[in-house]
Amino acid sequence: MTSDQRPFLNWEDLEYILRKESPEEWSIRLQEASSNKFNLIKVMLCRFATDSQIRALFEKLTIKDTSNNVFKKLLANKAGNNSILSWKQKLIDRTPSLFSQQSNYILNELQWEDHKLLYYKTTNKSNNKTRTLIGFAGDAGMLMAPTSCILSILSPFQYDLILIRRLYKGTYFEGKGRLLSSIHKHLEAILGDNLDHSIMLGTSSGGLPAAYTAHAWNLPLSISLGAIANEKMFIPTGSFYNTKQEIRLQRNPNHPAPKTTNQILIAAGNHTEDRQSANLICRYFRENHPDSTCVKVLLLKGCSDHHIPTDLALKGSSLEEVLTKLLNGNLNGLTHCLE
Repeated sequence: MTSDQRPFLNWEDLEYILRKESPEEWSIRLQEASSNKFNLIKVMLCRFATDSQIRALFEKLTIKDTSNNVFKKLLANKAGNNSILSWKQKLIDRTPSLFSQQSNYILNELQWEDHKLLYYKTTNKSNNKTRTLIGFAGDAGMLMAPTSCILSILSPFQYDLILIRRLYKGTYFEGKGRLLSSIHKHLEAILGDNLDHSIMLGTSSGGLPAAYTAHAWNLPLSISLGAIANEKMFIPTGSFYNTKQEIRLQRNPNHPAPKTTNQILIAAGNHTEDRQSANLICRYFRENHPDSTCVKVLLLKGCSDHHIPTDLALKGSSLEEVLTKLLNGNLNGLTHCLE
């Protein structure tokens, strides 16, 4: 196994075990866990659990005292109680509607040699039209927030979610496009004609691949949060350049989707590297695809953390507010938190 073929997380086996269990079984694990084990289980659940599963879990972990409208913890120790309270508050900070939603998603996992797709299908569709948000996950295997939060945000729009994860260390541009080409092939096979109704979301190391794929497939919208890029990636010996040359995806002029892909690049305004990355990606699309992309860089005022949802919560906003307004095409609604 080469240095690029090391698993991202050495404890991923725990995730497979947890997926086979119910929220009630998770609650028992958490109640019996040491502090370190508690945090490990929490991380794994944040990676894959649906919003309805998280709501069911907290129902098991807490009981409501209707006399004074507070929650009493079922956990026996004070440290465990504080951990539960802190976890729930962080989820609410990112997605205020999480515990009031009635959505439900069913997970199907598809895995290949070097990547996997976590396919979440909503059961709340009002028609037969399938719309999908394709998410290129960062190194933590999430879209910069617990998957339950992302699903809760998508539910009112009746979007399915396909979450893309790499299995090994390295970038999406490894192997001169071999990895990204394989991902594209599998997505096309799964979605078929429904690909026309898809949009992209990429975070951190997944930001640039999401933007590139959305443009190549002529999709209407790509959102990148804290996308990572540098000058070396774009020169003739760089990883992005080599991938682009090898795959050579061409926009189909007869494609029914819009001719212009809206590219939204979001970065923390006070994070130098992320700000530079967003401007670099913006420059690439404006210089190379001026007629087929509309690129906007949104710099979040006063934010300095690469992990954008954390800073948004501290500034009195939330990831839910930002993504909801972007999905509604309401950029003007975000002016209060932009530079």
